[in-house]
This record gives sequence, structure tokens and C-alpha cells, in this order.
Amino acid sequence: MVIEPGAYATSAVDKLEREEDPGRKSGYGEMALVPGKIVSQLISSRANPQEIADFVLQVIETPGGQRALRYRVGPGGPGVQKINAVTDEVQVQVLEAFGVTALAKFKKPSSAGK
Repeated sequence: MVIEPGAYATSAVDKLEREEDPGRKSGYGEMALVPGKIVSQLISSRANPQEIADFVLQVIETPGGQRALRYRVGPGGPGVQKINAVTDEVQVQVLEAFGVTALAKFKKPSSAGK
């Protein structure tokens, strides 16, 4: 199971590697501005990271077999839900192609072993 947080201002942004070679950076033209724009968006986020912790607890409290493979929480990330929907479809096709669909289903533990 994967929880995909959106744009939250956290200290992770402070740990990003910065470009060190201005000569190389100039060769990218306008694309060289993209990393800075993304970082600016992350830094300016007013979303509360507590939302992630609350969501994790909600997922933990969801009974086994009822959880999704992926969850999206928080702001930003346009298109992520569409990407996840396509990924889910492809995963089903891959599991079917290998004949392991049934093995990938959640099974409740039997009470016989207790």
C-alpha cells in the first residue's frame, strides 16, 4: 500500500541538491527554471502535514481486504489520480497475464491455526 502525499512544506525541500554548474544549467534554456518553480510551489504550500498522519491512521483502521493499493492525500499533483487509475488497470492485466490474480488478493488469516 502506498500513500502519496501532495504538496506539503516540509524540511525535505531543504535537503534537495542544488545545481552547481551555471554553464551546464544555461544549456537547458527555459527548462532550467522548472526545478526552482517546483520548489517554490512546495515551499509556499499552506497544507498541514498533520493531514498525512491523520490519513495514515484512517488507512490503518480500515479493515484488511478493504484497503486500496494507493491513496492520494493533500493538495497538488494534478493528474496523479489518473495515473494511478491507469496503473491499477495495467497491474490487473499483468497479474492476469502471469496467472497470479488470485494470489494477489487479500486473504484473512484462518482461525484454524489458533
